[in-house]
Amino acid sequence: MKTITVTTQNAINYGAVLQAYALHRKLTEWGADDRLLNLKRQSRVCFQRLALNRDLPFILYHNLRSLPAFPAVFRRVRRFRAFVRDEIPMTREYENARAVADDPPKADVYITGGDQMFNAFRGVQPAAMLRFGAADTKRISHSTRMGQAAVAAAYVEGFTAALPAYDAPSFREEGLR
Repeated sequence: MKTITVTTQNAINYGAVLQAYALHRKLTEWGADDRLLNLKRQSRVCFQRLALNRDLPFILYHNLRSLPAFPAVFRRVRRFRAFVRDEIPMTREYENARAVADDPPKADVYITGGDQMFNAFRGVQPAAMLRFGAADTKRISHSTRMGQAAVAAAYVEGFTAALPAYDAPSFREEGLR
């Protein structure tokens, strides 16, 4: 069986990376040919972008204050990326969710799981909600967390429309089960 897992494996965060690794290892032990969806990281690791607005002084101060830590942060990022590259097989890299939808990786089962994959603050994220691939492909969420117990009113319709595609949904929040 071939599985594609969508999780936050590219975060510079021990919990996210170890969760991705543990799920991959367990799926492999069960005989699955598992790959993680390699969705290009969109957030910044270190420095915030400069923009001409009222927050500019704070951002400049934060960036200058962070400058001495840059070599250590760079080494940490490099170690995280090397661990993921060496220990967790990945699909080809996708630039964004639209690229995944246009040319989805083939699998028998798509799995999403981990912290805030269904993020109630950002709304429906198409790749995290497995809104790609053939309609008959099984979709599972594994211990997925929304980040809060209630979904913002603006996002209720999007989540309500996306969840029926799951064959086996699993949430950490009690109220969503």
